[in-house]
Amino acid sequence: MEIAKIESIGSRLVVATAGNSIYMLDSSTDGRWRKRARVGEYEKSSQTITGIARLRDSTIVVMLANGTLHHWDIDRGSLVVSELPRSEGVQRYTGLAALDGQMLVAAVMDDHTAHLFVLSEPASSK
Repeated sequence: MEIAKIESIGSRLVVATAGNSIYMLDSSTDGRWRKRARVGEYEKSSQTITGIARLRDSTIVVMLANGTLHHWDIDRGSLVVSELPRSEGVQRYTGLAALDGQMLVAAVMDDHTAHLFVLSEPASSK
């Protein structure tokens, strides 16, 4: 499994693969990481996973290139889908990080420059 993105939740890892799959991993007593569960069904999506970030204790946010955000509550198994506000000139969203309750979103603009946006409020729900 080729890992493209990685985030931790306590002793578990959430990884996005190059094949557009997301898995939760647990460490075993022998020190190896094993798949615990698949998160979502992204393999057949036309949108590439461009970021994953832990927003709160049990919430992982998955960002797709078009700005769709999937907020997965790992403890409850629930999903909330939202959209990033479409800023003028954004060609695609390319990265996601969480810092002190805020989301940092990287984007490539139409003029091929890179921009970093800071979101302090949740994106609008679908």
